[in-house]
Amino acid sequence: MSVNDVLKQAEKEFGIGSKDYFKFQEGVNKFRILSDFAALQSEYLGRKSVKFLTWVLDRKDAKVKLAFFPYKIAKVVAEYEAGEDFGFKSFPMPYDITVKATNAGTKGVEYIPTPGKEVVLTSAELALVAELEPITDVRHRISEEQAKQADEAAHSASGSEITTEDLPE
Repeated sequence: MSVNDVLKQAEKEFGIGSKDYFKFQEGVNKFRILSDFAALQSEYLGRKSVKFLTWVLDRKDAKVKLAFFPYKIAKVVAEYEAGEDFGFKSFPMPYDITVKATNAGTKGVEYIPTPGKEVVLTSAELALVAELEPITDVRHRISEEQAKQADEAAHSASGSEITTEDLPE
């Protein structure tokens, strides 16, 4: 399978590279966190990183999207959850979060998160939440796919597969 094929499959399976994947844009980003978090470790160019998966309702287009939040954002949400002023006990969160992103899409990105006022989700939004795949299942699928890709990459790096044509007669 070519890299392009793997990318297309991942885009289809996980919503990566599409409009249905939440990505911070330069400026104001407003969303509601709909599910709990699941940590996902990955490796890119030999560097490991951890992202925190969650489902969000992107207020820009009113679509539910899979988000891969950095540690900084997950830590702020944890502080809100435990806090006296903005504490909450379950997901979906009772309010939206607005994050001002500066230098979005770069290593030097800076986030300024601000919690909003408590607003109940509409019945249509609650129906979307009810249909969500559990975030731990999503993490499991992504982890399995990453392991499969790593195994395939290691296999192809170690040489091609031995076939019956390679064996002496």
